[in-house]
Amino acid sequence: MLAKTFLAILASINVTASAPHSIYRTVLAPSVHRYVYQVDQTINGTTHKGYRTEFDLETESGAVFANIRSTAELVNGAWKPVVPDAVCRKELNGGPSSLARLQLYPVDPAKAHDLGASFLALCAPPAIFFPLTDILNVVVIPLGEPFRANELRKVGDKVSFSGFDAGYDRAGEQLQEKSHGGETRLVVLDARRATLEWRPLPADLTLVEKTTKPPLTMQGSEHFAFRLDVERQTGAIERASTIFDDLDLRIVGAPDSVPHVRISRTVTIERR
Repeated sequence: MLAKTFLAILASINVTASAPHSIYRTVLAPSVHRYVYQVDQTINGTTHKGYRTEFDLETESGAVFANIRSTAELVNGAWKPVVPDAVCRKELNGGPSSLARLQLYPVDPAKAHDLGASFLALCAPPAIFFPLTDILNVVVIPLGEPFRANELRKVGDKVSFSGFDAGYDRAGEQLQEKSHGGETRLVVLDARRATLEWRPLPADLTLVEKTTKPPLTMQGSEHFAFRLDVERQTGAIERASTIFDDLDLRIVGAPDSVPHVRISRTVTIERR
């Protein structure tokens, strides 16, 4: 099974400029910051998978771009580099020093609705597509709607956000997820940084693994949360990580005696 991803429902996003008295900058300063992303996934306590991606976040005129420099997949306990071929690299807007370049914010809702070819070329390998979905969420969370983080003012403040639907059908995997809302909280505030916690309620999940014959359909729930450190002066993300991410899925059509598929994921994004 490929790595499960977090997906914000960008089709509903209408991000605005900094709210009055915002505790950190939400109209982002021009900048280039380098990061390392890593996801470690454990299936039923034994099978281990993951991705490790080096990338830049580049801000120009208020827009945020991800520039993927390298990526690798965990195979039999070792990191195996993944490089798209020359044709795909061109479709992904890659260059001499990058595999792909993608605008993350603002995003046309029509492109973001299903994360299809208009969002990112379908030739993108899973080791590029799946990390980008986590990176996308982390970029969007602090900026305002729909998660309202820019309304927070003091430690202990929390705001609720509405439920959202998310989905995709690519890279051998089809997903539909329905969130029932959640809370964004301010948990630390000092002179340099603000620390946010983004906590959706448990979501309903249907996941189809198309690489098996016949395809394997699973249904169940996912409960996850993210913690982010945001630099107040620039609005740049310093670090982000999952607080928890747990999936509990049953195989559709299997007898009740068949154990559920339980997946835990740990995601970290660190600035270098």
